[in-house]
Amino acid sequence: MVSNSDYKPDDIRNALFRIWRDPLAFGEALGYKGEPSNKRKRFGDFHRRMLEHVHSRPKTSTIVPRGHAKSTLITVIDTCHHLLRHPESRNLIACATLDLARKLVGEIRDRLNGDLELLPGLYMPVREAFPWLALQGDVRKSGPCDQFNIAGRAGKGREPSVFAASVESNLAGNHPTRAVIDDPANEQNSRTFTRRQKVIDFIEALEPLMYAPDSPINHIGTPWAFQDVTAFLSRRDDWAQFRFGVWDGTNPASGQADGEGPGPEGAWPLCPEFLNADEIKEKELGLSRTFFSAQYLCEPVPAEEAVFDPALVAAATDPDLTLKNLPDGHEILLYDPVARIEGAKGDLNGVVVVRVLPAHRLNLKGFPPDRNIFVPVRAVELPGGADAAACWIEDVCVRVTPSSKVFGSRRWHLSLSLALG
Repeated sequence: MVSNSDYKPDDIRNALFRIWRDPLAFGEALGYKGEPSNKRKRFGDFHRRMLEHVHSRPKTSTIVPRGHAKSTLITVIDTCHHLLRHPESRNLIACATLDLARKLVGEIRDRLNGDLELLPGLYMPVREAFPWLALQGDVRKSGPCDQFNIAGRAGKGREPSVFAASVESNLAGNHPTRAVIDDPANEQNSRTFTRRQKVIDFIEALEPLMYAPDSPINHIGTPWAFQDVTAFLSRRDDWAQFRFGVWDGTNPASGQADGEGPGPEGAWPLCPEFLNADEIKEKELGLSRTFFSAQYLCEPVPAEEAVFDPALVAAATDPDLTLKNLPDGHEILLYDPVARIEGAKGDLNGVVVVRVLPAHRLNLKGFPPDRNIFVPVRAVELPGGADAAACWIEDVCVRVTPSSKVFGSRRWHLSLSLALG
């Protein structure tokens, strides 16, 4: 191993200053240097742009595909660097599940309890290079953890330096000075409107709890559904969003999106050091269309089995389509049974009645004349999840003619569809 005597004091001092100034340099010194045999998985211009975005304003949202090290860079490395520069800070790490948040907090803790490679072959414990980053408590522990403190925060309040939470956590009484909301949405909590809204509610509830109005909140994720938290934050004027799909790159030689790449319509990979064209194509072949579109293109598309697609939704929600102006037609009862993925424990189940009308009767352009359009005419939500919805369907809609009892004075023509997407 190389010793201090193999380098000049100025070389070591310059290396420490470089780590102090540059989060990417700090990350590399902590061991995030990619694959040793080649240049794959190494941070480059794309990751520097990502960090510049995160530091550009207090509230940021970073939407990039899986496999591009956004959690490693923003949640782990940038949090470590923030503690280096602001040892008194209180950093919240929140995810869809507490298990994931605890793993990320544990990784931050373990990196700060490790070594820095200041110069090639020259290693120094983080706590010796920067004593205020020394962990408090039992430093022999490793792996997932709920929270930890560093020396620089000792005696400065009851809240720890870094602590974990989930979107289900009650944060009352906590006032972080910085928050990273890493993948708050997942496949399970994005399946229904109510679940998607819970994620949005978590972020909205967090904002007034932050220590100061300009305390940073950095959201990281990929979309799972239409109108999820990524779409919500994109519409907020006080949030800045950095959003790219896996084919949103440029020609490495010219830096231009010149239409001459290996992807669709000549597109280039976003960051070929992390996912090259062949790897992207392999993933597309091996994944469902909906999963690949959402998690890699960062543009959700309707599920193959969805009853409603975007064109139908746009047509059915046309402001000129008022109930009193609708032509007569058959009506269908649809309900959303997706809470069955968690049995009886679930959220509200939506029940909606739609009137089915061919496009030509609605004078809709751009549709085949005989294309059926589903126009919502009634909607309710049922507490109790899937079981309650099933009981409601059986007891009220099947055993009892739901004329005046359920939806008003008209007699409804009802049938069932179990594929409301």
